[in-house]
Amino acid sequence: MEARRERRVLVRYPISFLGNQGVGEGTLFNLSTGGCAIESATPVQLGAVMTLRVHVPSQDPPIEVDQAGVTWTAGGDFGVQFLRLGSPELDRLHRLINDLQ
Repeated sequence: MEARRERRVLVRYPISFLGNQGVGEGTLFNLSTGGCAIESATPVQLGAVMTLRVHVPSQDPPIEVDQAGVTWTAGGDFGVQFLRLGSPELDRLHRLINDLQ
């Protein structure tokens, strides 16, 4: 089994997503600079590509991930890998994770 390279933090942030399957909302519960895990009642397919908006309570506007790919699904949970994230958004994500650790 491959070891994870990024630090992960356990959080509970509202998240919204938009992809080929439509629009959905959920709760982000595991976050790293390379991806996250999401709990949602909206079904998604493995391999789907979507846009994410992470609604961090202490930050406005939401952190936007231009492209994220679904890497696993399990019941109402799924994981995504961040495929494209603008430099300012990546900086915000790094600061958020550092502040939470």
